[in-house]
Amino acid sequence: MKNIFFSLLTLFVLASCKSDDKGIRNYDAGSDVVNIEDKIVHIDFKDCFFSSWAKPYIVNQYLVISDHKLVDNLISVFDKNTFVYKCSFGSQGNGPGEISNLVSLAVNEDKNAFYIIDYGKDGVFEYPIDSIFVNSKYVPQKAGIINKRQVPLSFEFLNDSVSYALFTQFNEIGDYKPVPARWNMKTGEISFMSYTGHPEIERKRTSLAISKEHNLYVEVYHHHDLITWCTLEGELKFTSYGSKWDNQTSNKMRYFENALFCGDRLVVSYLGDRRLIEDGKSIKSIYPDKLLVFDIDGNYIKTMSLNHPILGMCYDKQNNRLIFSFDDEFQFGYLNLHDVSQCLHDD
Repeated sequence: MKNIFFSLLTLFVLASCKSDDKGIRNYDAGSDVVNIEDKIVHIDFKDCFFSSWAKPYIVNQYLVISDHKLVDNLISVFDKNTFVYKCSFGSQGNGPGEISNLVSLAVNEDKNAFYIIDYGKDGVFEYPIDSIFVNSKYVPQKAGIINKRQVPLSFEFLNDSVSYALFTQFNEIGDYKPVPARWNMKTGEISFMSYTGHPEIERKRTSLAISKEHNLYVEVYHHHDLITWCTLEGELKFTSYGSKWDNQTSNKMRYFENALFCGDRLVVSYLGDRRLIEDGKSIKSIYPDKLLVFDIDGNYIKTMSLNHPILGMCYDKQNNRLIFSFDDEFQFGYLNLHDVSQCLHDD
């Protein structure tokens, strides 16, 4: 009887371990690397000037470039197919139609509009593309109010009114933790997810990507070789550990930065090295120059090396391509994903 009890106990423990292991994924960003530098197509925006902080977004047929470092024309709009210039607008300031402190953009393609988080004006503002084309001095509607104790860092729309956002939660020593939440800007309701981040990470810094199609959101960690995958209800589904994973409280390393769902793949910009280096008498920031590809079950597929430091990127679903802003000699480029289709699938 005693032997039967221990046998059943052993089976229970093994079954429990097996169940836990289902949620664990491991990857080595350096294990399967392919160089795709020659696949990057340069984009020349002719006479348009941008600082090194410019970032791209897709709004239906348009490519929107935001640049918070400029004084005038913080937002520029181009045809996404031809890259022909359409218009620019938005000056730094606190007046009507001006942008005080541009943080990030979110796209609502159903309304053919984008939204700007403006910390200086404590709100989120709506910019319909058609209205901007008619009037470059368009004064946007305030679509949401920002609570200074729960500030959105970024957000992505799930539908017309509901989005998923990373909100800052401040602690008693003045530091913050980004926590994903379901956010209804119309009502102001914020529903924080039950899973707030990896329990071993003391100083969390992440980026967020969501997929309505696959009922998923992911957080990619800036200073840890780590990705967490959750359902849109906030239930942890997978934890992906990189070969350089540790739980140290340090920001000396830069791992992930931008994350995008491209169909049934997650594509993430990755460095896996020190984020700052000495460059003569100054300190230089180093940005991701690789893309890691995962399937929607959290399995690592491949690493694509661009050899160009990536500042921002967006996915043009219609043309099946990624558009980048680079910290490099040429500032913008795109990658046709059909040209690297072998990199997006398992061998």
